[in-house]
Amino acid sequence: MKAVLFILLAATVVVAFSCKKSDQPSNMSPDYFIDASQNGTNWSGTPQAYHQGTDTVVITGSGNRQLLALRINFQGVGNYSLTGNQGSLLLMYGEAIIAGRYRIGTGSESTVNITAYDATNKTITGTFNVKLANAVTTDTTNPQNIVFTSGAFKVKLDN
Repeated sequence: MKAVLFILLAATVVVAFSCKKSDQPSNMSPDYFIDASQNGTNWSGTPQAYHQGTDTVVITGSGNRQLLALRINFQGVGNYSLTGNQGSLLLMYGEAIIAGRYRIGTGSESTVNITAYDATNKTITGTFNVKLANAVTTDTTNPQNIVFTSGAFKVKLDN
């Protein structure tokens, strides 16, 4: 009988210590996404949203060696026009080398439309259309403009 109890206790300890809270960030849920058409080609990224300072929310999508960031002075549901550094895109070579930098171009009609905000669950849902210009004028390797159209996202706002 002692052997059976020992085996049950050992099995319980093994199971208890082998189970751990997922290391997967909350924004990796299949419920969250950021998708768009980039220069006419389907694009999607890993979504994330976080506070920057007291009133700025940054919504990002990263994937395919690119990092898209949309910064808004968040006031809840509504339309937000973007200018300058409020929209940016980094093209990466490998994991740490920046191969291209883009930002909102002059005269660009770039917008983010927040269609839903759930303060309890900290989720933000919306759409975006962004035209980005190459920030390095001497760059002849990358396109001069990158345009995201028909963009949509649902993100979880990190603290």
